[in-house]
Formats: sequence, C-alpha cells, structure tokens
Amino acid sequence: CGCLMARDFNGSSTVIEVPDSASLDVPNNLTLAFWFKRPSGESAGWKGLVGKRPTSGNHNYAVNYHTAGNVQFGYNDGSHKNITDATSNWTADVWNHLCGTATQVSTTTDLRLYRNGTLAAGPTNFAGNPLADTNTVQIGRSHPAGEYTDSSIAEIALWNRVLSADEIKTVYRFGPMRVPSGLKFYMPLIGASPEP
Repeated sequence: CGCLMARDFNGSSTVIEVPDSASLDVPNNLTLAFWFKRPSGESAGWKGLVGKRPTSGNHNYAVNYHTAGNVQFGYNDGSHKNITDATSNWTADVWNHLCGTATQVSTTTDLRLYRNGTLAAGPTNFAGNPLADTNTVQIGRSHPAGEYTDSSIAEIALWNRVLSADEIKTVYRFGPMRVPSGLKFYMPLIGASPEP
C-alpha cells in the first residue's frame, strides 16, 4: 500500500457529512469505491463507512461492516433493505479497496461487491431499484443516529454507471481519475491514494 495520508475516524464522534446534490443522487445504475483500513482493538459491532442514508427509511446506497467480518453494500428502495455481504478475514491495519456496483435489470437490481479489484460477493439480484433521495452522504458512520467507524478511509469515488470488471481493476491499481467517464463525485480525503 502506498498510502501517504487518509482520514482517520475515532469511532464515537468524527464524521464527514456531504450535503445532498444532483451529482450524489444516483438511481438505478451506480458504482461506489473507496479504500478503508480497520484498526486493531476497535469496539465490536456495526460500523458505517460511506452511505447516503437517514437514520431509518430509504437510502440510495451504503457500505457498512461488522467487526465479525461482514461487509455490506446495498440500498433501500422504500420497502426492503437489499444488501449483499462479503464475509472475509478483514485483517486489522491493512488497507483494502472496496467497490460496490448496482445494475438495474428491469424492475430488479444486480448487486456486486469487489475487494481489491476482485469480485468478493454477488451477483445477487433483488426486487426494486436504488432511489435518488435528499439525504446527506455520511462518511465515517452509518447514519445520523450513530454506528461510527474507527477506520481510516481514503479516495471515495462515485459513478453514475456500472464499471466493468476491468475498469474496477484499473481504479484499484491506479485510482478513480483513470476512469473518468460517469465520475460524479471524488473525495481523496487528505493526501494521496493508497494505491497497491
């Protein structure tokens, strides 16, 4: 990992909130990618990483993880919380690149989750589609009511299209700016990308 700097979160109060905007509302087809590193000795439970969601109800997209090893990527279309899990050994103090894709297929959505450029979970197909909303983007916690992360996070990127497997590998190896088509949001979070 070539990470020089990233944003560290304290697990209790630090959070970045990005106001709602048209560029952050990505219904139907989307790709969300970022780097994260979980610390050793973190408190047990669910932790929010990046998501556009309120305390409850609809949300456009979200990535959370549990200290037991589950990483979840999904959305809420108004009636169901549709999530795909990757259960792995997420070693503490090691950078990992996460990339979730949501593909609209008629009235259903195909979810996939990639870890370090490789498919880790999915494809899983759910009824319904991600919906645009007016929520802020929460970075460092699940929602305004809590589930704060102790992790470090870097280089968040959001596309309004589904990246191919080859494009996801390019983002993992060289960063989001190498795949500019459809890139709607990019936040490096202080410093350089933790490129492999």
